[in-house]
Amino acid sequence: MAIQGSLQEMSVLEVIQLVGNQRKSATLRFTGPDQECQLHFREGMLVASHVKGGGEAEPFLDTLVALAHLSPAEAIGIREQVIHGGRDLWKAVLSVPHLSKETCRDVYRQATAATLDRVLLWEKGHFAVLAPLQVEPVLTPGESTDSHLLEAMRRLDEVASLKQGDLPPNGVPCVNGPEELCVSSDPLRRAILRQIDGRRTVQEIVAATRLGEYEIYSTLAKEREEGWIQILAPRRTEPERAAPSREILRRWPAVAALATILALGIGSAWIGQRLQPDRRAWVESATQWEEHDLRRMLEVYRFRHGAYPDRLSSLQEEGDLPIQPNPEDRWTYRVDAGAYELAMR
Repeated sequence: MAIQGSLQEMSVLEVIQLVGNQRKSATLRFTGPDQECQLHFREGMLVASHVKGGGEAEPFLDTLVALAHLSPAEAIGIREQVIHGGRDLWKAVLSVPHLSKETCRDVYRQATAATLDRVLLWEKGHFAVLAPLQVEPVLTPGESTDSHLLEAMRRLDEVASLKQGDLPPNGVPCVNGPEELCVSSDPLRRAILRQIDGRRTVQEIVAATRLGEYEIYSTLAKEREEGWIQILAPRRTEPERAAPSREILRRWPAVAALATILALGIGSAWIGQRLQPDRRAWVESATQWEEHDLRRMLEVYRFRHGAYPDRLSSLQEEGDLPIQPNPEDRWTYRVDAGAYELAMR
């Protein structure tokens, strides 16, 4: 009988850990408002993933098209084979003559990582732990759920940092080098750079390429660091606001001069106030991910020792758990009757 519930009662992270820590062979089905994701496990190892709904094809096919390994027409043909012919997606893609198995496996891993990143952020929807469906294992030899979740948390944390820093989602990238830059030998780099036109925002580029956020943000960050692109401020979407200010300047120059004097006096304080919400958002995000990491590592400790630790510092003694120093300075932790309570100080 399937185990099922709401994501408001048990998070995606907790459900995946449940299957991984108990080394189950199962299919996890996560259902959101307009999309369904299936993660397939064999003895606790993630071996395949599928996404349905949302008006999109499989992320695996989307990524193959975005990286120019498949044409859109070829992807449509494969999708028809899968939907109407009942063919396994992996086998259908491998039947394309010009695609090597190594290329397909690399792209599948990339698409699965992007899928996992998105699903981990779902807060609404339902989950079901089903008997393992008959699918072709692709991510073999399988990797432990701890490895997948560690990498996913790292990617999400890096993307959150870039969004709060040099690559805001509404920033507009602009190529700062020769046109030959877009004809790169790297398929990922080429796919992203070809979407940069000086008008699209970073988030619009993510939607256009249909790649994972981590691939987009990490590539743009590297190109920006090397000086190949620059990030422009988003263009004004309400041009009518400029007209009243020009009218004031023309009719009342003294008012404009007074405004300039006031700006010199209070400008720094105003800027500081404007930056406070961004700083708070980043602190809240960092706290949230630290809590996720701690809860995950507590489950790892329980799996290894049969019980939760008496204190958080015991996690540091494991050696291979990437815990931040002195967690008890920031968190209160208490164990009682086989359960624990964790809260920010």
